[in-house]
Amino acid sequence: MISISLTRRILPKLILAVGLLGFSPLHGQSVSGTILGTVQDETGAAIPNATISVKNLEPTKELQKPKDIWDKAAVISSFLSNVVIAVVGLIVTASIQRTQIATSNIATQAQLDFAKSNSDRKARLEQSKLTADLLTY
Repeated sequence: MISISLTRRILPKLILAVGLLGFSPLHGQSVSGTILGTVQDETGAAIPNATISVKNLEPTKELQKPKDIWDKAAVISSFLSNVVIAVVGLIVTASIQRTQIATSNIATQAQLDFAKSNSDRKARLEQSKLTADLLTY
């Protein structure tokens, strides 16, 4: 069984580590951006207040980005969060079960003590009746 003191030392650190991995910034493809420069006509003169638009000429082409540590952490964090939840659930369940068993043992012992005191009292009562019968005989 896992001791409570060990759990109290390790569990917060484990939850913090999973939390940091689970809420890492997302590094995906950007859908917006900034284009800097000057729009010029054929003579090289600047065109004031020019508006430009960019169109994806190859919509089926997917841009690949190299995997980095954040991509790996995102995969690991989804797995680890389930593991942490399961471990916490097991620890809490074990703690509750130990408490229930201890309470049940106390109640059972109290019932046994009560039954024993009742049987002792009945035995003394019978002895006193026998003594009283012998004295009256």
